[in-house]
Amino acid sequence: MGQLKMSESAKPRYRGPKPSTAYKAPTEGLSHVVFEYGERMKPGSFKTMMESMAEHMAATLKHGGPEASRAIKKAEAPTFEEPDEPIGDAATRRGLLRFDMEWKEWWEKQKTWKENSGKIFEKLSSHCAPTMKTKLHGMEGWTDIEESQDGVAMVKLLHRVYFDTDGSRQSMREMVLADKKLYLCFQKKDWSLDEYTREFQARHEVCEEIGSSPGQCLQSARLAARADGVDYNQLARSDAPEDVETKKGYIRAGQKQYLAALHFEGLNNVHFSELKQEVHNGWIVHGTDTTPKTIEQTLVMCDKYRQRGRKTNVPIKNEDAGVICIQQGVTEPVLGRGGKPIKCFHCGKNHLIKDCPDIDDAKKKEIRDEKRKHWEERKKRRLLRRLRRLYLA
Repeated sequence: MGQLKMSESAKPRYRGPKPSTAYKAPTEGLSHVVFEYGERMKPGSFKTMMESMAEHMAATLKHGGPEASRAIKKAEAPTFEEPDEPIGDAATRRGLLRFDMEWKEWWEKQKTWKENSGKIFEKLSSHCAPTMKTKLHGMEGWTDIEESQDGVAMVKLLHRVYFDTDGSRQSMREMVLADKKLYLCFQKKDWSLDEYTREFQARHEVCEEIGSSPGQCLQSARLAARADGVDYNQLARSDAPEDVETKKGYIRAGQKQYLAALHFEGLNNVHFSELKQEVHNGWIVHGTDTTPKTIEQTLVMCDKYRQRGRKTNVPIKNEDAGVICIQQGVTEPVLGRGGKPIKCFHCGKNHLIKDCPDIDDAKKKEIRDEKRKHWEERKKRRLLRRLRRLYLA
């Protein structure tokens, strides 16, 4: 069995949503990561929790950590190709020695993965709430997965439950509900842009898994073709193989642009109201469509918008008594305790780390924890120096 690299007390905390159940997982730092079954399940939360579990396994497994982490994220077991034994002229002393070393390395990888697969199964099982365990025990194939301790199969089984593809709900109504959840997905006030994007993409994945294709329609394909100066109607009437492939490409491009526009419209109206208004006014006033064509473009546009910052009206007193002028200017710098402008721990710009637009919430928390640890150690060193002076005095 593989050994652990770090003690339980040294394990870091990982990101993940707070569960609605009272059940707490036994892993320190990951007690909030709980797979529960019920109406409050969110596909976006599933991806975040699985990434936290993958990071944890990569950090704690002594051997095969990266392979285990990759297997959890992709829900695919790693493959190790067995080396071929040299024959004929290749069966020299050097060739046979090389084969022995390669075969031994291959065997060790196979054995390590088998051990790690069982550890993944046990770890995921310990993070399942009673409601989820009851659901899993009633699913087809659970007995075989439990007997084989297959970690990847456990990941796939949980994925089926969270993404409504467990075979229990396959109807026209469920297809409508999946589409409805996607169309009603919007960025809540306490959601970061990363959290909203994860949830949106997860809901779209649910639609695809049950056979629905939101945004795939004739008009979206026409708009995608029109952007390239192509008449889609004429293209659709052609039976030439190259035209058929081109038509399929515009169907995919049209769906991608449709989903990007849907994602853009779901941005929070408080955080990105001016950005959404600019895009809207550009089309109404100037006839220019600046709606992002991909979700990646939306993320870049939002980052630039936040870096640009909002301008404020700063009141400036005039020389004449009682007259106040309004001057447009950039917001005043954020000052620290000593009256000096603060610097972000990540980018060095004048804002708090929690307002840094270049990193996500998980990275911000990691930087804050490192700084807090550094401050505590410095405080201890100062205290030790004072005690040493008092002792020597």
